[in-house]
Amino acid sequence: MTCHFIIYNVKLGQCIGVLPDDQPDHAMMVDCGHDGDFHPIDDFGRYLNKIGNKPSLRTLALTNYDHDHFSGLPKLYKSAKIESVLLPKNLGMKEIRALKSESTDALDTLEHIRSTYTVPIRGYTRPFTRKAFSLEQMELTNAGIPIETNHLSQMMFVKYGQTTFCIPGDLECRSWELMLAKPDVQDWLRQTNVLMAPHHGRENGYHEDIFNYCNPACVIFSDKPIVHGTQRDMIATYASHADGITYTTRTGDSVQRRTLTTRNDGHILVTVPLSGAPTFKAY
Repeated sequence: MTCHFIIYNVKLGQCIGVLPDDQPDHAMMVDCGHDGDFHPIDDFGRYLNKIGNKPSLRTLALTNYDHDHFSGLPKLYKSAKIESVLLPKNLGMKEIRALKSESTDALDTLEHIRSTYTVPIRGYTRPFTRKAFSLEQMELTNAGIPIETNHLSQMMFVKYGQTTFCIPGDLECRSWELMLAKPDVQDWLRQTNVLMAPHHGRENGYHEDIFNYCNPACVIFSDKPIVHGTQRDMIATYASHADGITYTTRTGDSVQRRTLTTRNDGHILVTVPLSGAPTFKAY
């Protein structure tokens, strides 16, 4: 029994497919960014059970209300049967629209989903454990932090077997201060083996104190080609906190790595067994 985590290369954006290989009816997608003509559901849907002629996605979770985390939502909603959603609850739809410069199909689809998926699915047991944390607007206000989508990211932990992924969305240093003060967040960080770099690995998403609690084997960046110096410099910073893993490249070579990036490594597959350590390879 294994669970596959596919980190899709959607340039500046994020999309992670979570697929228990023996229970595809419990598959989850965390964020649904896309890149041009590439929509991750076109690949991920091949592994899912069908309802009618559509692949069935048990859960769509969003970590952030910025477009790079849900730009593929219109295509996903049309081409797949989404059974449940896990969305940040700290912003209303009017507030989300007020923070955006224009209306888009993705925003319209998001509004439809928020008004439609109002009752959680109950009565089933997931093969993995998930936990979500997010800050409330009052917490930001009291700390003098502006009300922005990054600071209100939904941080998700997904655990299967002995491996825990931390997917913190676009949390920035100032909002990390508040998150790191929460004992439950500290406990989940202590379990974390694989960390998705906050805010795509940008400098303002880094907080050194994360690693007072978190000792990851690997840090994974979901990001576009380098156009800013901090994109390059932060790889070394995060690598200094990671123990390292063996990564199998597209050519089949085994190399030792502390960080992986979608911009250099493309799609990344992490296969997690029910017992033992995960494997990392190009997908």
